[in-house]
Amino acid sequence: YDCDKLKNERIRLEYYAKGKEQLNIKYYDGTVENKLKCIKDSICKAANTVSGKVTKKQVKDWYDTDCAIANDKENVAYKHMIRAHTRNSAEEYHRCRKAVKKLFRQKKRVFDEQLLKDVEHLKSINECRAFYRKINRSQLDFKQTSSLCKNKFGEIITDKQDILKRW
Repeated sequence: YDCDKLKNERIRLEYYAKGKEQLNIKYYDGTVENKLKCIKDSICKAANTVSGKVTKKQVKDWYDTDCAIANDKENVAYKHMIRAHTRNSAEEYHRCRKAVKKLFRQKKRVFDEQLLKDVEHLKSINECRAFYRKINRSQLDFKQTSSLCKNKFGEIITDKQDILKRW
């Protein structure tokens, strides 16, 4: 749920009223589990109606339509080069690839500078939670998970079933 909306006084009061209303509507059975379930459902319904759910943002915020168009052009040039491997098609592909890399670097640089400004602003206004959330989100990189294991003889096993048997 979008908890940042609760900083607004009007939305906070609306959430409080909806939560109270939902709690009054619910009928509680005798068991503690049922009471907790009813309370949780009431809070979730109130939060969903007032603030709504947070949509997951794209990891690559810098990747926009310009990048997609340039990437498509590069893919077309690559397919043309594979189909008809001539000096011209190879040069066209390398030119497109160079342009795409340059565009991506520029977009990433602008995005990183804006992210740095946002983080500095959050630090200056003492918004600790948002500050650390932004920093942690910016540090998310590709983390390769390897599913390799060595058998009794020191050979590397890559098959999942063999790895499970080994463990």
